[in-house]
Amino acid sequence: MFIRLLILICLTGFQLSFSQVVVSIPEFPTETDSIKIIFNAQEGANVPGLRGYTGTVYTHTGVITSTSSGQWAHVIGSWGNNTTQPALTRIGTDLYELVIGRPRQYYSVTNPGEKILSLAFVFRSANASQQTEDIFYDLYEPGITVI
Repeated sequence: MFIRLLILICLTGFQLSFSQVVVSIPEFPTETDSIKIIFNAQEGANVPGLRGYTGTVYTHTGVITSTSSGQWAHVIGSWGNNTTQPALTRIGTDLYELVIGRPRQYYSVTNPGEKILSLAFVFRSANASQQTEDIFYDLYEPGITVI
């Protein structure tokens, strides 16, 4: 009985963790972690255009830093350019993965005094006719953090 309850709690927690538009591995990433982003096109009011989409999903992505005054910085590529913007890997129905690795290297943040506060994304279809709104994913301070 106890084992069944434990399994049910674990499965519920797993589903809740993926019932967001974006989740990361690790769950509470820092700017020094190797990060993987999972985009779930089934979730969120701002993604209905990508639900059921089967083509390649690209992302317009950058970061919010301690020196960017809340504006996108270190943006990869240019809007709508499929040759310079990252393509996501489809890992399931309406689930896509983006391997960022270490964000300082991925986004070319070379100033050691510039801290990455959030990752910024717009996920879009190959022709950019279907897209999300801006999605921001906070990074955490390295070390022990109370959430």
